[in-house]
Amino acid sequence: MTAANGPPNWANLNIAGNACGGNQQSPIALTTQGCETFNDQYVLSSGNCGLDDLTFFAVPNGVKATYDGACTPNRMMIPNVDGIYQAQQFHIHIKSEHTFDGARLAFELHVVHGLVEGSGNSIVPDGVGGGSKQFAVFGFALQAGGSSNSAFQVLLDEFILGDTCDEGARRMLEDEASSSAEAGSTKSGNLRKTQSIFNIYDLVSGDDFYHYGGGLTTPPCTEAVWFNIAKDPVIISNAQATSLTNVILSYAEGSSCTPATIADPSQGTARPVQPLNGRELQRICGKESTTVLSLTRAIAKCLLNPLRLGCLTILAGL
Repeated sequence: MTAANGPPNWANLNIAGNACGGNQQSPIALTTQGCETFNDQYVLSSGNCGLDDLTFFAVPNGVKATYDGACTPNRMMIPNVDGIYQAQQFHIHIKSEHTFDGARLAFELHVVHGLVEGSGNSIVPDGVGGGSKQFAVFGFALQAGGSSNSAFQVLLDEFILGDTCDEGARRMLEDEASSSAEAGSTKSGNLRKTQSIFNIYDLVSGDDFYHYGGGLTTPPCTEAVWFNIAKDPVIISNAQATSLTNVILSYAEGSSCTPATIADPSQGTARPVQPLNGRELQRICGKESTTVLSLTRAIAKCLLNPLRLGCLTILAGL
């Protein structure tokens, strides 16, 4: 990526629908602030997708996984937003796109959802970002320095296995998975046989999120995204961070495996943080068990509208 078409100059790119100079742009600076609680809470549904329903691969600026459409992916409902959003893909960048109290952390993962029901509008005039949002992001930073994170290792193994150009790393992991399977372990590739549902939301343990209305973080920067970023990062080990960095930096194109990454572990690939321009950044915290609130809210909505998406299954379980 040259300086002429790099992030600081995206607003000047001559591309269709370029909104990179708009007033509701992303990423932004996330700063510690007081918590708000609402009767309407986050509803996070696991869906029924397994690892076999996902395709893992590297991209020029990170790694990505997409759902193949043969299963029901994760779904999310956001406090004070009229809509149900369904996961389409998730991706990881080196260096967080948002800053956390002024710092860019090691990585940032975004689960990108598309609107499948509702208007996508905020139902209260809260100033977090007006207009219908066709997309929603469930995101969190990843920070190195802790013990090995077993839940994250599942993703890391899949990204290594999906790297068609790093034969050595892939063979090493496949051999480890084979040995684990013979020993009756559930590590590495053997997880595909023992884990029927993979829930990306499970990587985040808390219910404390920053929420605001913004835009896609790459051109054309369409201002159609509700961002929901976990306040606290997910901690991984230094070794896991090194492995993820190696997968991202090894991105190559074509059968010749020509190196083609634009990722930079020292600077990242994110554009500079954007001004709020009058938008309100909210920090939304749960006030009860997420599971209890999710079920209570879902049942209440279904009793009002039994034909609502997914309600026949919910009501059948009462």
